[in-house]
Amino acid sequence: MIYFPVIVIPPKLETWRVDGAVRDFSVMGCGELPYRSKGLKLLGFRGGGVLGGRYVRDIDDARLAIGYCHTAEDVRYLMRSARGSIALQLFDPRENAVYLFNDPLGGAPIYHYKGNACEAYSSDLGSLVSAVRLRQDKLEGEPKYFAARYLTGTHSYGATSPFKEIEVLRRGIAVKVDASGNGAALTVLSPEELYCPPRAMSRAWNVFGTKLSTTYGLQPRRLDSNNAILISLVASILV
Repeated sequence: MIYFPVIVIPPKLETWRVDGAVRDFSVMGCGELPYRSKGLKLLGFRGGGVLGGRYVRDIDDARLAIGYCHTAEDVRYLMRSARGSIALQLFDPRENAVYLFNDPLGGAPIYHYKGNACEAYSSDLGSLVSAVRLRQDKLEGEPKYFAARYLTGTHSYGATSPFKEIEVLRRGIAVKVDASGNGAALTVLSPEELYCPPRAMSRAWNVFGTKLSTTYGLQPRRLDSNNAILISLVASILV
């Protein structure tokens, strides 16, 4: 069953023309795309958390949270501060493109399939597998995934994939599929921002120091990345 929309990029022999728009992709699980819409349209929502300062738990909450976003770039900026397990799929009729966003912490990962019959993206592994099998493409199990599951007694969805043909995209990555069926990765948060909080801490401290200097005439010592890493290490030991 397909519970969350799946972006499918078939071979170039398959092309659709709808309302004068030509596209080389399809979206399974959401009905016909709203080509005549004048703005962004939310096709799918999964998970729950905080988005744009608002708690979202269903697709109606998500529509309200992104209501003031006029472009996909606005949504990308909004997703930088998302917290929880959030996946959004949007259609932009002005670009004739589909976007797939997930929260920076990777609570709702983006899965990417690439096989002989098609290429596909989704934030729901089960829906992606169903779409691939509907196209009668092959899926081969990943022994490392099942070995890890056997040894730990838990599944590792979101970290690895149980299929060799399906990969889990890095956290902080969004996906755009344009009318020509070209999939591109968009950076929501860089690896430095995701995996190196000390650097973010040093930047925040230096901004704070600049404010103290301009407001009160104080001259606090600047904090470089190396010192921030050392402070973080000491704090983690003390905690």
